[in-house]
Amino acid sequence: EAIKQVATEAQNWHYRAKYNESMVNILKTNLHQALAQGKDNQIKEGFGDTDDAVSSYMDPNVKSSSTACKVCRVKEVSVLVMPCRHLSLCKECDGFASVCPVCEVV
Repeated sequence: EAIKQVATEAQNWHYRAKYNESMVNILKTNLHQALAQGKDNQIKEGFGDTDDAVSSYMDPNVKSSSTACKVCRVKEVSVLVMPCRHLSLCKECDGFASVCPVCEVV
């Protein structure tokens, strides 16, 4: 029984490490994109002077970030993480995520 519990705990730590590794990669990519966009925007004339009505337009055909998987940010969320009940994972990411990407509950 104790060996089984330790093996399960080791597997959970392995999944958590994999999840954290994927989050680091996602955050690095997001940082590089933000830095690249920042450099591009500084060069353009008129940056930051768009009126509010135009800048607040939301295309109804584009998925909002709230419906995108919090790990891959590509597929639509479809998995409810327990016990926190966050709807935050797609089916593919659920296979390797052992913690909730929103609140990190195991």
